Amino acid sequence: MSKFTDYQFKPFIREAIDRLGFKEPTPIQKEMIPLILKGSNAIGQAHTGTEIA
Repeated sequence: MSKFTDYQFKPFIREAIDRLGFKEPTPIQKEMIPLILKGSNAIGQAHTGTEIA
């Protein structure tokens, strides 16, 4: 998955993401979102200042 629209978010979350203008998740979000959507507990760590190229 490479875009926020690829995930099965609840409508209010999808609307918030759209309003904020986010299109693609960061690398850490790509790893964590599927785990969280499955109901798993998760802790992730990413470098400060990580950018999308």
